[in-house]
Amino acid sequence: MVDAIRLSGSQPSRARGFTLHRRRFPLERRWRRRMEPDTVTFAACGWSLARPRAHGTSIALHGDAGTVLVDAGGDVAKQLARLDATSSLERVYLTHEHPDHLWGLPGLIHSLRFTSRERPLALVGPAPALARVRGALDALDVTCPFPLEWREIEDEAGSDDIAQWAPMDHSVATLGYRFGDVTVLGDTRPTEQVTDLAEGSSLLVHEATHTDADRCHASGHSTPADAGRAASRAGVATLGLIHIHPSLSAKRAVEEAGFPDTIAPEDGDQLRHTAEGWEQRSGVEDGTDTP
Repeated sequence: MVDAIRLSGSQPSRARGFTLHRRRFPLERRWRRRMEPDTVTFAACGWSLARPRAHGTSIALHGDAGTVLVDAGGDVAKQLARLDATSSLERVYLTHEHPDHLWGLPGLIHSLRFTSRERPLALVGPAPALARVRGALDALDVTCPFPLEWREIEDEAGSDDIAQWAPMDHSVATLGYRFGDVTVLGDTRPTEQVTDLAEGSSLLVHEATHTDADRCHASGHSTPADAGRAASRAGVATLGLIHIHPSLSAKRAVEEAGFPDTIAPEDGDQLRHTAEGWEQRSGVEDGTDTP
């Protein structure tokens, strides 16, 4: 067993194979640095029910601070390997505790134990989401030789050194995150928090579960039209629709959004930032990872 890095003021708890330390971030911290993603990969951009080209939710952001994940649904270990990004992964930010947003994380951590990684992997998110991950690691008897840092954050607005976040309006405590001028949301009903967090973003990644507003809102979700209105109010440049129900085609979701620069990516699609804005690539070329 390898002890995790001891964080100031943290209290250890234990699960198989780990010494775990919990840390609560103070709110309104000044950023020591700011991540400006230059590439965004839709590692998984689907819903709980699988469709051939989308299942679960996980968005990878790449920049000068390395690679961070927002959620870890789907086969995120495979997608990072295809990107040759396994060795650059620094943190995983979880939006909430639902399985389609975190079921790939135990597999990713298990995969990383077979690399030469020694530095910590930070897992950041609401306490219930981190508890689910701890429980899954324990149930699967996952062990790893590198430290895991567990960073609990409250269900209210705050920030750390590379991200800021705000609470969304879902059926459980849920956060949306912003990294530089890229905003990635968890599941949410329409809420002014989206506008506040995403204001002026070059890219907003927003759920668009299906077109029935009553059903969506009752279950804590948004329609494509809700996403389009949020993008307009926030003054964003590009809208990416994810978490689309298999019964709704990507083409119709984009049409329903009614926002000029809208995409509905599939798993593995990638956006790269250029002087003209975000440029989409379909799929991800295989890489040779050398962690």
